Amino acid sequence: MQYRMLVKISRRSVSFWYQNNTNGYAPLIIKDSSEVLLYFYVNGNDFIFGNAARELFNQHHPNAYSNYFEIIKDPARHFTIYGNKKPVKQLLYYGVEQCLSFFINTVLYKSDSIESYRQHFSLHFLYDVDIEEKEKALIENLFNDAGYINTGRVNYDVALFEVLTRYGVITSRNHLLVLNGLNGTLYLRVFENYRQQPLSTLSMDGQGADPRVKLLAQMIIEYIIEQQSFLSIDKDKEMSG
Repeated sequence: MQYRMLVKISRRSVSFWYQNNTNGYAPLIIKDSSEVLLYFYVNGNDFIFGNAARELFNQHHPNAYSNYFEIIKDPARHFTIYGNKKPVKQLLYYGVEQCLSFFINTVLYKSDSIESYRQHFSLHFLYDVDIEEKEKALIENLFNDAGYINTGRVNYDVALFEVLTRYGVITSRNHLLVLNGLNGTLYLRVFENYRQQPLSTLSMDGQGADPRVKLLAQMIIEYIIEQQSFLSIDKDKEMSG
């Protein structure tokens, strides 16, 4: 059986899709979701990745980690696992490999360890717009150094433009503005030619959220204030009566 794993990475989470033989991609569901939040917990030989680690982080546990792409900027910061001291950049490697082991055990129905798969595991990375080029290189180096030699990078823009071109939506003469809203930030990229790198990029904090969410929140607040006013009036009437 031939298989291929696609790992999508953003600053907030990772998600997984797999492909068996010539079938289409299917999401790898881990605890009812294909998305795993970038929270980590390490204690001795215990390694926890995702929501359970977030709960420990919110409890201010010293062995819980978040803000991965910020903490890796400190080269002196480490964690200890299996009695070995590791730089914090390897947290993501251990987390992703834990999910790959889950795939081997639950989808391939193999009881083999991940070590026997590394050299031939077809592993491809798809990065969201909030990941910088140097961060992409760091991630790929982590896996290459660990023995994953069958790796690659999927360019979302290229795939998107190929589909749009195929259906006649765009041509090579079109100038394109691509907008992405991610974790509240709006990302803008301008392309003069879809076959080339963007001419310019821009990010705007706080402008990438769905405006309907803000509108709904404002409506709820106004409703609560209105109800509190009515209750206050009724209470005054009761006291005066």
